[in-house]
Amino acid sequence: MESLHQKLFQNLSSRCATRFPIKTQPSILILTDGKMGDLVQCRGVAAELSTPEYIREQVVTPNWLTALPLPNMPLSAVDRQQDFFALDPDIIIASGRRAIPYLKAFANNPAKKAFTVFLKNPRFGRKTFDFIWCPTHDGISGENIFSTLTAPHVFTQQVLEDAKKSGKQRFGLNDEAVTGIILGGNSGSVDWDSLMTVSFAAPLAQIDTSRKLLVTSSRRTPLNLKHAVELALKNHDCWFWDDEGENPYSEILAVADQLIVTGDSHNMVSEAVATDASVYVFRPRELHKKLVRFLDSLKQETRICSNIGELDQTQVRPLNATPKIAAEIVRRMKARP
Repeated sequence: MESLHQKLFQNLSSRCATRFPIKTQPSILILTDGKMGDLVQCRGVAAELSTPEYIREQVVTPNWLTALPLPNMPLSAVDRQQDFFALDPDIIIASGRRAIPYLKAFANNPAKKAFTVFLKNPRFGRKTFDFIWCPTHDGISGENIFSTLTAPHVFTQQVLEDAKKSGKQRFGLNDEAVTGIILGGNSGSVDWDSLMTVSFAAPLAQIDTSRKLLVTSSRRTPLNLKHAVELALKNHDCWFWDDEGENPYSEILAVADQLIVTGDSHNMVSEAVATDASVYVFRPRELHKKLVRFLDSLKQETRICSNIGELDQTQVRPLNATPKIAAEIVRRMKARP
């Protein structure tokens, strides 16, 4: 999904940046090790704060010593020689454990003015950074910590409206009722074995055959899950992404009035509930307790439902934490001495 998210990010950031007057757009440096789950969160926040010409992305590749998951691990001399250390951005947004030593190097340099932002729980040295965003289900607090239920992303209402136009053309849609099915995959504690695959796929056959079904997958999606879904939907009017061309993920989010999502990704569920669609989230067996708490909170807010049959009764209220996170960063920047 790299090219998809990159294009969405550029389109979004060219429209956003409403937090600062155009002549004072902050320069932003994004630091990650290239993992898409980290990068899309950073991009979403950056696009709310500035415009493309002021945003630089840097993929860090620490040596084995710097990359060790230990507290207070300093950068090696080799790591410090990278050219981006010569930059003096207004804001640095980082995510991912391997990016932490680099962000700390900026934070601890008195010659640099950057406001340092880390997305997700850094675990060690939390007081080092100016601002930390963590999902509520992490359960941490502190003076520099800001939490929201859902994760930041690039899917603003305008992005979704643009994707809806292109999606209707791509899928040949008029006014049909559309169910989007978004498949995740193996991650962390989740292993899509044959039993769990059947548990997810079999109920899909209950979907009203009058609905248009659109199915997409991720790089993590195992073949057995794809095949099980295809078999369950053999009697439906169904469009499957064949891994050729650009992933239709954003277009499916935009055109569907119902979404069925596997619950193995906080980002993926957060993006689904940012839409105008009713959402059912399948809970994989052995799902991490933090994600269970996240889904329980969404269920309590009646934003997601527990089974496919409840989709039509689900309350639809788009949840998008990204503007809130960006606004809090601006507030704290202005309050900083």
